[in-house]
Amino acid sequence: AAAQVDTLIETIGLTRVADQVGGIMNDAQRRWSALDWTGALAALGSLLARNDLPPDTRATVAALSQQWTIDSRSAGKLGERATRIESQGDRKTALAAWRQAGAGEGEAAAETARARASALELELATDLGSAAQAAATRGDAAAFTTLDDLLALGKQSASKDVAGYLQALELPATLQVDSHHTTLTLKQPGKTDQIVRAPAGVKGSWTYPLRYRIHDTITIDATRTGFALAQPIALSTALRVSVLPIQLTRGPSWTRELSGGAGRTAPTIAGRQVLLPTERNTIEVVDPVNGDSRPVLFPDTVGEFTTPPIVYQNRAYAVIDDRIVAFDPNTRARLWIWPSDNTPVPNRTRLNGLFSVQEHELIQGQLLIFLGTAKRGVITIAADAATGAVTAYPALDGATDAEPTAVPTVDHPGPTRAVLYAASASGITAFDITALTESSAAKVLYTLPTRGDPLGRPVKATVAGRASLLISDSSGLVMAIDADPGQPEPRRVVGSWPVEGTQPSTPAVLPGATLAYVTVGEGRVYALDLGRPGQLAWRFPAARDERTASTLARAVGGPAIGLRGLYVADLAGRLRCLDLRTGAERWHVDLGSPACGGLSASDGRVFVPVKSGKLLCFEEGDD
Repeated sequence: AAAQVDTLIETIGLTRVADQVGGIMNDAQRRWSALDWTGALAALGSLLARNDLPPDTRATVAALSQQWTIDSRSAGKLGERATRIESQGDRKTALAAWRQAGAGEGEAAAETARARASALELELATDLGSAAQAAATRGDAAAFTTLDDLLALGKQSASKDVAGYLQALELPATLQVDSHHTTLTLKQPGKTDQIVRAPAGVKGSWTYPLRYRIHDTITIDATRTGFALAQPIALSTALRVSVLPIQLTRGPSWTRELSGGAGRTAPTIAGRQVLLPTERNTIEVVDPVNGDSRPVLFPDTVGEFTTPPIVYQNRAYAVIDDRIVAFDPNTRARLWIWPSDNTPVPNRTRLNGLFSVQEHELIQGQLLIFLGTAKRGVITIAADAATGAVTAYPALDGATDAEPTAVPTVDHPGPTRAVLYAASASGITAFDITALTESSAAKVLYTLPTRGDPLGRPVKATVAGRASLLISDSSGLVMAIDADPGQPEPRRVVGSWPVEGTQPSTPAVLPGATLAYVTVGEGRVYALDLGRPGQLAWRFPAARDERTASTLARAVGGPAIGLRGLYVADLAGRLRCLDLRTGAERWHVDLGSPACGGLSASDGRVFVPVKSGKLLCFEEGDD
């Protein structure tokens, strides 16, 4: 009975082994037939690793494994396998099979397999490239996933055809540009820079389609007057976008760090130069185009500049330390100074910085300079334009000793007549200086009282059809006086405009314009209707907007009239552009630091000094 049991157990064990071997053999056969030769050989290998195979079964398995191993090394057999895989439509697996066949035994068959592998690689690369291009055209991010597959294929391929295809392959992209005023410069390796502008007739945003090689980077410079990119844009596959927005932000065309620190006054525009006094007693001479700056030094002074320099006949004049200095802004050389250390001046006078320069009415080559003083009113000197020799003129006849509060200003109401307007707390006094000489004093024409202290300087304008002078006073009134000093007293005042606020700025007005503009310290801008004295055309911010974000901080200096708007800077560090006709805000920009001194505009550029010691230049732009 025990022997029978042992025999039965052995029979059962052999049956179990036979069943297991049969199952694995069937799986191996299925894998082999399914062209999974690696999996089939692995299955046979697992059988041969067993210790419980009957000898005849092991022999059968070993013989089959040997045959399959020979076939899996044969380039011919592997080629047949690759052909069958490819016929099933699985080209990616087929490519791996052809590559395996190309490494097999049998040189002729291997060469055939390698050729087919190269051809199939190119087919796959072309299909992937076309798919990536189509997806990029649609703006689909899948384009770059497909491109990753293509590049992986290229790394595995030794085919020159595939490498050449990848080298030449281009992807489409679309540039979305925010304004028709923006011009693009495309810089691509191996190609001439390409200038691209908006299509004719397009207003607002526009698009530009382009193609770029997948291994290249295109640098895109976008320019628009008054705007800038933080940095050039680089378009490449690493960016993984097919639609690239290009949006410029308004900003300075240049920023200059001033050697003399923060500006003290509004910049003075002098032809191809900008002059700006600074807090360290220098006058910066700045190129308005590129911002290059050179200082005029005043090392022997302890005072400060309080008023901007005046440029007259290519010479610049400034008051500092109770002296007036003439210098050449081109060479930065001092020409003369008055009074000099060795000039005897009785009762040394303290200058308050308010002055004007004009050509002498009678003596050719001589300048008349009217200087505001602290206790002697307005004094007059004559300077030889060539030598700088200075002659002190007698005091103005009938002038008071009150300190001038506004710039002494000369007007020419007729071709043979000159009138000086001197303003102080007592009002405005008009002097006839037509025949002013060293021995002939100016005569008082009239004195006109004002409600508050006159400020700034008188400005020529046409008011209600009459040639007039506009002048602001500290009480918040802008007054127009007739430019004809012969007008009788009742007709001398043409009109006035009360504004809500104090210390209105010097009116800004263009010749022949119907509007004049002033700011008040409280942070408002007013447009005066010159055709209707007393009437305001607009104010900014409007009364309803006083508590909105449109409200100005304290205005710095007066407004500046540009080619495309009215410009105002404030202590909050903002520059605003207002519509000249309506007062609507067109744009504003952050200066990065509070404005200081004031601002100026000329030839499409706006110059703003800020407290951080910089001068910023903004181009007005195209709209």
